[in-house]
Amino acid sequence: MWPPAGTPRLADGKRTSAVGRFYFHFTRIRTKYRVAHAHLVRLMLSSMENYTIKEQIGKGAQAIVYIVERQQDKKLFVLKKVECFDESEANKAFKEATILQNLQHVYVSGYNEFFVLWEQQDSSVYICILMDYFPNGTLEDILTEYRGKKEVIEEQKIKFWLGQIIEGLVYVHKKNIIHRDVRPTNLFMKEDHTLCLGDFGVNTIMGDAVTCTRANAASMNYMAPEAASEGYTEKSDMWSLGCVLFELVTALLYSQKEAIDKLQEIRKNPDVLDYVFEEISKACVEMSDSTQLEKRKRIQSASTKKSEIGIPHHIYCYLDPY
Repeated sequence: MWPPAGTPRLADGKRTSAVGRFYFHFTRIRTKYRVAHAHLVRLMLSSMENYTIKEQIGKGAQAIVYIVERQQDKKLFVLKKVECFDESEANKAFKEATILQNLQHVYVSGYNEFFVLWEQQDSSVYICILMDYFPNGTLEDILTEYRGKKEVIEEQKIKFWLGQIIEGLVYVHKKNIIHRDVRPTNLFMKEDHTLCLGDFGVNTIMGDAVTCTRANAASMNYMAPEAASEGYTEKSDMWSLGCVLFELVTALLYSQKEAIDKLQEIRKNPDVLDYVFEEISKACVEMSDSTQLEKRKRIQSASTKKSEIGIPHHIYCYLDPY
């Protein structure tokens, strides 16, 4: 019997009809997306009763994000609760959840669990998505730290992270998935200081690549120029990755707002990059000169101290050239 006995009846007739059609068509969905019956039922019948909400960490027009604790083993997860207004949204979310649950890669974080939640008090249906929790934060936190200290992010470290993001993108692209929202806040820092591509959202599957419904104010800053008119492709993710690289390289020069403004200028006129490269070169030269000056000051200061205890300067230079 489907839906299960005890399923709450919603007060809103339109929504009741939509949810009913969604569940009565689950066999069609299972066949179309090759989802095992038992797995499908498990996904549908999972419940918030298995989790304890620890805190709310975000809220948007259609979604609320929590940190939750699984009661079974006390493990923490991020839970995104998205309100679903019609059958097509529910079907699309379900299709994508079943695909994203199967992502297995060291630099990719897909979905851990997915279930539907009814809330009688407001007669609403929610799609609940359970994702990994990363207590070490995101790449955005790292950028904020370096910008605050006015320090350069080491080239080796940038290459280290860049390689991990590229590996993750190659993997999901081979699975016919476009992320569509590659940006520092969606690159999570693991305990071993490697990055993990996460927060896959609605409309990540290439079969619906021409739509841009996921774009919001934040993701627009990293969106490829052609995406709004021509739709997303794998190249769109690579443009976004280039924007992330831009922020890593210019963390010394620009605040977050300045970096975003500069990216918008580049979208309109790629020649702006030449000016940015000149600024980076100038900053590197100034840093090099400053470093050499500090080194000379240290040598002079140490030489003075050595002379005070009777060590000639020319001998000291051989003993301690730095």
